[in-house]
Amino acid sequence: MSTTTTRRRLPLLSFSTEAYVRAHGRLPRGFGRWFFENSGRLYGPYTGTLSEAKAEFRSAMAGKADLLASCLVEVAS
Repeated sequence: MSTTTTRRRLPLLSFSTEAYVRAHGRLPRGFGRWFFENSGRLYGPYTGTLSEAKAEFRSAMAGKADLLASCLVEVAS
């Protein structure tokens, strides 16, 4: 008897940093509070490194179809 495991597929999202670069003059990096915008709606804050925040956002969006994160902004502490 074989057992199969099903991995939960996270949504494919593309992240654009253009608005962040225009506002801050540099690429986003490091630890902070991160917000993600999708179709005019803001999601967050996600606290941690940018990579951790992106992973948490992807998990939160799992099961929601056709999402594209179009903007990325940081909120100052």
